[in-house]
Amino acid sequence: NPHSELLFDTELERMNFTEISAGTQFGIINNLSDLPLTAKDETGKIVTKHFFSIVDNNLQITKKAMPAMLTLDENVIRQDCLCYLMERITL
Repeated sequence: NPHSELLFDTELERMNFTEISAGTQFGIINNLSDLPLTAKDETGKIVTKHFFSIVDNNLQITKKAMPAMLTLDENVIRQDCLCYLMERITL
């Protein structure tokens, strides 16, 4: 629906298990000033602003990460999640 608050990129699933860089667009934001999703870390702490931002009505990732289990299936997103974001561990 073109009037939705958040329209995910139709090619989003192609990023599954691929490291993406900061600035990668996840979708388009319509008539929102706040982030339309919530990101949580492994302890349940909300880290949305650590990973996402809105730039010129685009939902973008703010840092390098690898999406896993990424889906555009609305039922899966509502019941579970859009994806898991993995960060490279540096030792």
